[in-house]
Amino acid sequence: MEVGLAYRFQSGLPVTPFSEDSDLVLNWDVSNAAQRDFDQLNTLRGDAVNSVDVRIDKKWFFNALSLNLYLDIQNVNGNVISTPTLILDRPLDANNSPIGGGVVVNPNAPLNEQRYALKEIDPASGMPLPTIGLVLEF
Repeated sequence: MEVGLAYRFQSGLPVTPFSEDSDLVLNWDVSNAAQRDFDQLNTLRGDAVNSVDVRIDKKWFFNALSLNLYLDIQNVNGNVISTPTLILDRPLDANNSPIGGGVVVNPNAPLNEQRYALKEIDPASGMPLPTIGLVLEF
């Protein structure tokens, strides 16, 4: 039997912040997403992340071949890489599902000044990733 352990550390990746004009109705309706402020390209840093991987191998040797059965678990500690994003803050129905389009916070303003209500979410999830494998060499 063989047991392996790997540890990875990654510093925070460069991040470009969202533009202050992302919530403008005319901007949002063109791309259906928040826009980055490229005047501040990569001025922020994301969070550092670390991960632990474990692998256990069991090998059998025969005359003309060998058999290797393994269990590999990546990200055992379930660490998460944060990826915040902006979405429309839409009204919710009784089942907590969004309904309708975006909510304009200043509907009486001229069209080029109207802004949507936005909210920031972080859809990242950190889960261990198991793999079972079989290697046959002949």
